[in-house]
Amino acid sequence: MQNKNIYTEKISSDLQGRILTVKVFSGNQTLHIANMYAPSGKRNRTQNHYLFENLYPYVYSKNPLILAGDFNCIENPLLDKNPPTKTYPKPQTLITLTTNLNLNDTYRILHPSQTTYSHHAPNSQSRLDRFYVNPTIKRRRQPSFV
Repeated sequence: MQNKNIYTEKISSDLQGRILTVKVFSGNQTLHIANMYAPSGKRNRTQNHYLFENLYPYVYSKNPLILAGDFNCIENPLLDKNPPTKTYPKPQTLITLTTNLNLNDTYRILHPSQTTYSHHAPNSQSRLDRFYVNPTIKRRRQPSFV
């Protein structure tokens, strides 16, 4: 069933298919949604840094932004990595981008000190997938089922 109150416009992606963006119109709100899949592995940290440096033109919008995906990096190595470590390199380029765009990590807002992991390896676990949301996005009340 198609909802005539929701439509999309301006769908774009990078040449490698790692970034996909779309403008979504719903009622009286317009959102800019971006999904990304960053390169993985220690050898690809330079590629990750390059991707985050070049992400701005895809995510900049006058409309509220939702940035989601597999970032393949650990933002908070004390909470998002097991075993936790203080020496793990933080993705400063991504942190600067989300700060400049006023984006919040939705999971971290709801669970400031809880640990959960999206990637599991034999000797470690980490949280690589995230949703960043602009706080100006209006939240509709969920219908109650009584």
